[in-house]
Formats: sequence, C-alpha cells, structure tokens
Amino acid sequence: MICKNCGKQIPDSALFCTYCGAKTEAFDTPASEDAPKVEDPAVKPVGPSFTPPPMPQPSDKKKIIIGVIVAVICVIVIATMFGKKSSSSSYSSTKVTTVNSTAASTTATAKPTAAATAKAATPTPTPTPTPTPAATPTPKTTGVIGSLVVTGERLNIRTSPSTSAQSVGHADVNVPYNVYESSSADGYTWYRIGSNQWVAFDSSWAKYTPAS
Repeated sequence: MICKNCGKQIPDSALFCTYCGAKTEAFDTPASEDAPKVEDPAVKPVGPSFTPPPMPQPSDKKKIIIGVIVAVICVIVIATMFGKKSSSSSYSSTKVTTVNSTAASTTATAKPTAAATAKAATPTPTPTPTPTPAATPTPKTTGVIGSLVVTGERLNIRTSPSTSAQSVGHADVNVPYNVYESSSADGYTWYRIGSNQWVAFDSSWAKYTPAS
C-alpha cells in the first residue's frame, strides 16, 4: 500500500503510516465484528493528575533547638561588642595619661640654664675666604709690530681676542693690514688690525710679516 499523505510504501495491513503517522485506507474500512478493536493513540485517555504530598512541618522540638541557637548567638555578639567598648575606653585613658606624663617631662627638660642660653647666643665668627689670585694676562705688544695679509675668505673680525667675541665684519682678501697688538687665546694667536678689531691667525688663511 502507498500512503496518500507522504507517498511512502507501507504494509497493506497498517492502520497508520509508519513515516508520517497519517491514517490509511485500512483504518477507514469498517472492520468486521470478529476483528479486534484498535484504539486511536491520539485519543487515549489521560491518567489522573499527580498531587505532590505536603511538605513535612518542623516539629516543636526542632523549633526549640533553633530558638536556643539564635539566643546563644545573640548573647555572644552582645558580649563581644561590650568587650571591645571596654577595651577602647581603657586604651584611651592610658593614652591620655601617657601623653600628659610625656608633656610634663618635656616641659621640665626644656628649661635651659642661663649659661647655656648665653653660650648659644654667642655668634660664631665667619671664616674669611681666601682670595683667588687673578689670572696673569698674556703680555701684549703695542705699536705697529708687523703686517698681515688675509688669504682666506670670510675671516671674522671680532671685538676682542676670543672666538666667542662679537663679529663686526670680515677681513678683505689680499689686502695688507697693519698689526698693532698680539694676544694668545682659544688656541690661536690674535692680531689687532684696528681699534677693537681682532683676527685669528693661522697659516692656512693668513700670512704675517713681522716689522723689521
């Protein structure tokens, strides 16, 4: 037999499709009086509802035990709180007594004698600092002492014989300058070619000729 609902092949004597559960033609065909009656599982009566048994109630003895335990716990908590309060009061009293005793001892010790006060008031003489000797300046020669010709470009002319002194311009190339003074500083020999005009000498950028 073929199920009309799902099209699967099922036995001819089946009342329901074993695949989809639909009723078959054999179910709709009236059965003979001798045939046993088949009950539809879909309409199977439901059994009586289940009623849970009542929860057992605690006996009077258990209630008494629980009450005793709660009372003991309350007594312990109250005793602990009272003990802490008593300890705190005792500690505060001891602390105040100790502070008063310390203050009295400090006051008695802090009174200086007249001799000690006079000694403390005596000023301590300040040591006289030892003067540092001034650096000996490099001897300088005055007057025209030679001639300088600059061969390198952009040689700075400075206001004093130092590489950190202010630059006031550049020396002209291949122009002879009279040298009026010389000095040594910053690893160079410096020549004064005018009023507050100094140039650093090096044979790679200048040529110096002493006066005869």
